[in-house]
Amino acid sequence: MSVEAENARASFLQALARYGVQVLSDDGRTIALEKDYSVEVESNGLLKLRSEGFVVAPFSDPEEVCRFILESD
Repeated sequence: MSVEAENARASFLQALARYGVQVLSDDGRTIALEKDYSVEVESNGLLKLRSEGFVVAPFSDPEEVCRFILESD
């Protein structure tokens, strides 16, 4: 994993904790979250959000991902 990806992953995990988003599992590549979401951290540091296996959108801001998840029904 690139340094950029490692930094993005660490920032994302910190944001998840701050926002209270539940992490169900983390295999080092994909982070499974509540509400059937998962996030893959790409080598360039982008966070690829998936819902039920389908790509929702790439995000560069970890807090934006958290807000999106919390605001979804």
